[in-house]
Amino acid sequence: ASVKGWREGGVAPTVKHFPGLGGATTNTDFGQATIERSAEQIRAEDLVPFKAAIGAGVPLVMAGHALYPALDGERIASQSRPIIEDLLRGELGFEGVVITDSTEAKAVQSITGVQEAALRNVRAGVDIVLTTGRGSYIQVYRALLAEAERDPEFRERVRQSAERVVALQQSLR
Repeated sequence: ASVKGWREGGVAPTVKHFPGLGGATTNTDFGQATIERSAEQIRAEDLVPFKAAIGAGVPLVMAGHALYPALDGERIASQSRPIIEDLLRGELGFEGVVITDSTEAKAVQSITGVQEAALRNVRAGVDIVLTTGRGSYIQVYRALLAEAERDPEFRERVRQSAERVVALQQSLR
């Protein structure tokens, strides 16, 4: 009902922080978080609200910055292709826009800077990289542009994201 109401009001609601922070003991804004839950627990419990929101037509999903070893032991969710492409888009069938949580979160900054984080986000299947720090936007923009100019596969990935974002914008008119 919430998603429907927001959509009828011309608002694009976002469900977050995929695939769920219920098992976190640390806020990813302030430090690294590892969710020590099995893939079965995540699917049976943590994904329930995301499935409902996707079923209701939520247009945006925010990817969180926690590490989920049962789903991808190497990369945080916002940088994980198995979590974004395989689980969210493939298994759950989400076709909308995926946005990251703030790239300046300590959980990200403890791994890499904003430029490399943005490249990892887009390669994982994220459509919008959220920057909240002073000067971060231009760094991210330049890194994404340079990579798109260098790599045709990456450029195509960016085109796919742009199509989703433009479709969302047009749905709000």
